[in-house]
Amino acid sequence: MLVTITDLSRFASMCIVALCRRLMSVVDKQSSDEHLSILVFVFILLVLAYPLIGGVIFSITSSLTYLDSVYFSLITIFTIGEL
Repeated sequence: MLVTITDLSRFASMCIVALCRRLMSVVDKQSSDEHLSILVFVFILLVLAYPLIGGVIFSITSSLTYLDSVYFSLITIFTIGEL
């Protein structure tokens, strides 16, 4: 089970890197400030989406409420340090 979760995380990170590269190639003709703003937007979106999606998964698979699941997800991210 743990290996499958690790593989899913690796797949998700490869998709995110590919998406960022594609975004950078599309806006390659624009200024570096716009590059930075797009990367910051993608980063903030991922930082917000990761615990929210984890909260959904935890609330479905356990008896926790959604808010408790999001809290558990955030604590797990900050404790382990992988985002």
